[in-house]
Amino acid sequence: MVRWGTWATAIVLGVITAVVRFLSVVGFPNDHYLHLAGAQQILFGEWPTRDFVDPGMPLMYAASAGAQLLIGRSLLAEAVLVSVAFGLATALTVFAARRLSGSLAIAVPAALAQLLIFPRSYGYPKLLFYAAAPLVAWWYAARPSVARLAALSALVAIAFLFRHDHGVFLGVAAFVAVALTHAALGPWRALARAGLMVAFTVLWLAPYGLYVMRYAGLVDYVRVGAAYSRAEADRTRMDMPRLVLGDGLTEACGKEGGGLAFARCAARHNADAWMFYGFYALPLAALAVVGVAAGRRRDWDTAALVAPVAVLALLVDWSFLRDPLESRLPDVIVPAVLLFAWLAGRAVRVAPFVARLVPVAGLALLATISAEAIAVVGDTYEQLDRTGLAEHPGRAAEFVRAKWAEFGDPYSREQMPDGRVEPLVPFFRYLQRCTTPDQRLLVTGNAPELYVFARRPFAGGLISWFPGYYAAADSALAQSRLDAQRVAFVLVLTDWYGEWVRAFPPVAAWVSSRFMPMTDIRVNDERTVHVLVHRDFLGADPDASTGWPCAH
Repeated sequence: MVRWGTWATAIVLGVITAVVRFLSVVGFPNDHYLHLAGAQQILFGEWPTRDFVDPGMPLMYAASAGAQLLIGRSLLAEAVLVSVAFGLATALTVFAARRLSGSLAIAVPAALAQLLIFPRSYGYPKLLFYAAAPLVAWWYAARPSVARLAALSALVAIAFLFRHDHGVFLGVAAFVAVALTHAALGPWRALARAGLMVAFTVLWLAPYGLYVMRYAGLVDYVRVGAAYSRAEADRTRMDMPRLVLGDGLTEACGKEGGGLAFARCAARHNADAWMFYGFYALPLAALAVVGVAAGRRRDWDTAALVAPVAVLALLVDWSFLRDPLESRLPDVIVPAVLLFAWLAGRAVRVAPFVARLVPVAGLALLATISAEAIAVVGDTYEQLDRTGLAEHPGRAAEFVRAKWAEFGDPYSREQMPDGRVEPLVPFFRYLQRCTTPDQRLLVTGNAPELYVFARRPFAGGLISWFPGYYAAADSALAQSRLDAQRVAFVLVLTDWYGEWVRAFPPVAAWVSSRFMPMTDIRVNDERTVHVLVHRDFLGADPDASTGWPCAH
């Protein structure tokens, strides 16, 4: 039974996390706008797969679209959605870590670790679902029933629709959890019940499968998703991180002296590698301990509690930890802190007291060093300083109101993702005056944020014309969609254009035959945006402010 102290702690830490995350929003990263552009397309009346290419994340778009319907069509809605999701993930982690460790004193730092590592904004499902899934699996294990099994499979299905790999990883972990829950009844009974969980998951996903079959075909849908994932994996391939050791470390940290100060300095210089190898070591250590316990006493309850989390940790480590490593390490924090909490909980219960000192001291040292590494990877001090709470914690409500008002300006400088967007603000304002929402943009490259700030739908059914991510069939489908759409402007990004032409030659020819230069906007030394206007609009009355054709 969960005590009131755990509930109160979870609520307080969840609220703190939500507030901190909201105040730290200073422009969403470029990749976040892939989801926001898809959400905007839904609000314009189009649907993933049916009207635009979706590599497998329909509920990510739908969640952002739903937030905008509730709060308003602005970045404020996304900031609230992300902040609440991170806050809920922290609260759930308190419950999960408390369950694993048996100690609220261990659960609190475990939950705080995922706040202080500051995951990327669009990574909220990687914390929320991975904190929720163990709790639902344990809820099933406490009193197995068909209804609870259906609930567990429903969570897996929802995660799958947020991003397909989430559903696969959580599905594997849920399968392990259900099988181990019934292991004492024999392997065939255990596999039968786990198979029923899989059947429920397929049943939950059947309507979406029929939808995909109707509008794309399962084979083509799988092909698109596989090609996208393969291209992403190739682009983010990474070498194994190296530890700074020997003379290099002595030179960097010798001034720190010995003992803990030297260890913390070493962690700062090896933060990425320390966490990378630590994230792999934790599930392996947990599985080793569970294996010993299960082998000696047939302790299936402990195996069902811990093994699914360890399996999940290994899966996400293998999948998520890619280049750039520093920005991806926070994505796998939840399974790691849960396993650390379990190991710490076992350590503090070792008897007798003298034997307990060694594992407790070792884990305390590892936690201290890891805290230093987390601060480096999460850029924690800068993030907290950005919120203003470090110096003025009592002014949290004031800061929230100011941040809320900041989002009132759709072109707030503070919320631009980077310096490459602000020079285009006069063009965005022109679009609001002189075009209608059914007049689309085509951006030749990977810049989905331009659609969001322009408040116009993307053309051709591709959120991002990313060379290497789509096959010739997708390009042909995009061109057929372009022929049926009102494409008013093409934004040619000079830093992408040559690669884009080589990847999509028929579309490039389509643009050349229909669009004329309107203006050039210099963004920086690397990028100039050539704005092309459809030739049918050249005869329109000029805009009073810019002289450009007013096409609505």
